[in-house]
Amino acid sequence: MARATRQKGYDKNRRYPRRKRRGYRVHPVRFLFALGLIAALVVIAALLVSYARSRRGYEELRDAVLVTPTPATVTPLQPEQGTTPAPSPTPEIDFVVDWARLKKTNRHIRAWLYCPDTNISYPVVQYTDNEYYLTHNFERDEDDAGTLFFDCETMFSNGFENWVIYGHRRNDGSMFGSLVRFSEDDYRQAHPCMYLLMEDATYRVELFSCRTVHVYPEYFKLWFKDESGFLQYINKAINQSYWSPGFSVTTQYPILTLSTCSTYSHDEDPRLLVHGRLVPID
Repeated sequence: MARATRQKGYDKNRRYPRRKRRGYRVHPVRFLFALGLIAALVVIAALLVSYARSRRGYEELRDAVLVTPTPATVTPLQPEQGTTPAPSPTPEIDFVVDWARLKKTNRHIRAWLYCPDTNISYPVVQYTDNEYYLTHNFERDEDDAGTLFFDCETMFSNGFENWVIYGHRRNDGSMFGSLVRFSEDDYRQAHPCMYLLMEDATYRVELFSCRTVHVYPEYFKLWFKDESGFLQYINKAINQSYWSPGFSVTTQYPILTLSTCSTYSHDEDPRLLVHGRLVPID
């Protein structure tokens, strides 16, 4: 009787038995890691889209309302008796603002903040609270970029007053994302002035301090009872600054404070403040 040559799992065309196929099993840790990676990529993609949408919206707004290039004559600052004058700004404002068009889009408009040769060129609004424009753009649509806005209690007087503008520090450098660069003295010297354009006045913002503070109310005072208190605030800002302004700052003009979040690691809730005096120009 011939020996049986067929065995279970035996193939006459193969020299070795077939292995049983096993189902592929995904390790739970690997699965969770892949799931987390996909979720992170989705969040990053959504963030990039949000940044791009916000930048495009403000670029379109600039194209629409900054019109008729007309270089303005900047009157040289007259030194005060016994003081050193501030350095004369080299750039000039080469546009005018279409206030009527801005008001049609948003009646809360108060000013336009502009710093030559930087990304800072934005409308500034004012609302009845300091929360709304943290999450709404100039068209009043929900937007994480928000809008630059004055403190709701700013009165815009020319007395002993501090006009405070808040804005987000965006990772792509938009809004107040580039404000941290003013902590570098070389950058500040290259950009010593900003401009605050309002419908009835234009101011040259001569920067005199950049500092990091905690969110204590004393750093965000809007007005002062007397000249002494105002001067004390100014001197403290200068003493805490990353650099020296190189000119004397008096109480002759109101000041402007730009405020944004800081990455300072030694404080639970730090803010970066950039201060400048508001000198009216023609």
